[in-house]
Amino acid sequence: MVEGAGNTYIGEVDLSTVPDLVASHYPEDKAEIAFNNRFSSLSISMTFTQPMDRESVEEAFSTDPPTEGVFYWGQYTSAPSWNYFAEDRAYAYGGFEQSATITTYSKITSFSYRAAQKDCFVDTTYTVKLSTLAKDTAGNFLRFPLEYSFSTVQSSSTINGIQTNPFHGDIYVDLISNSGIQITFPRNMDQTTTEDAITITPETDPIFIWPQSNELIIYTGGAFRAETTYEITIDSTAMDLDGVKMGNIFSFSFSTTSVGLSYTYPNNGELFVSNSSEIRLTFNTYMSKSSVQSAFSITPSVSGVLDWHYDSKTVLEFNPSGLLKSNTKYTVTIGTEAKDIFGTHINEPYVFSFITRPE
Repeated sequence: MVEGAGNTYIGEVDLSTVPDLVASHYPEDKAEIAFNNRFSSLSISMTFTQPMDRESVEEAFSTDPPTEGVFYWGQYTSAPSWNYFAEDRAYAYGGFEQSATITTYSKITSFSYRAAQKDCFVDTTYTVKLSTLAKDTAGNFLRFPLEYSFSTVQSSSTINGIQTNPFHGDIYVDLISNSGIQITFPRNMDQTTTEDAITITPETDPIFIWPQSNELIIYTGGAFRAETTYEITIDSTAMDLDGVKMGNIFSFSFSTTSVGLSYTYPNNGELFVSNSSEIRLTFNTYMSKSSVQSAFSITPSVSGVLDWHYDSKTVLEFNPSGLLKSNTKYTVTIGTEAKDIFGTHINEPYVFSFITRPE
């Protein structure tokens, strides 16, 4: 009873929004998660103050929008879980940490719930609920439900700005890149206005590919020009899918390497080379065959034919007309007459030697 015209201490009132059995959860309430559902799945984790009855927790757990998923008891994550990449035969790091000392299989105080990838979306607010059906192994139920929400944003690469590959200021960039020029936006972009807003110096005839709505690959129509600085500018008129303009001009630049040989066969200094071996020249860009023929010489002199290795325009192969001499040092020189398809010559002669095996 509180009497009028006076103060009476009645003790502390617990106004916690988290039930007493819940120690922490990931994501935090109102959090934003940088997420890309092409590569990863959402993870939701909880740590408890007591060992929990796993069946009751799984029954009490739900998400809105609804998801299917798998519970990993004894694990706690702090990031979306990443998938296995079959091409690289490796897992990308998912942020999982062991956070429970398991004395028996029933005494586990944490779990991570990995949602099925089909139920994971960007630009979505998820509400997580744990009802009062959840109880610990002693039979104590949650006093009130746990409920919180988090949102996913559009990119696993960045939530701060535009990312590129090559990076701004890179030098000695390879002349042939299977990745082209990559641009990752923090928002899902309108393809037409974005492509119209892009200018490239020196002028090229680009082809645009969008693996995802926030990822753009620019193909410049072939190999990069050697010893050239490329500048890419995206005008502020580029819009996202909500019709919002970028508002600021974005530009970045990189410089390419010179024309040269990547490697040869035989290698420089190689011993015991077969007498019937061909000589293979691998360049770092597409070459003019006639110019390489003019630049090619071998000492001692050997007659033969220089031609493309299969259908490659970067690998030339010299096939001797007969067997090479045994126990002989051969020196191959590629002079500065060699040039790429744009007319850029190699800067200095390339020389390598090898020795054939005895008879």
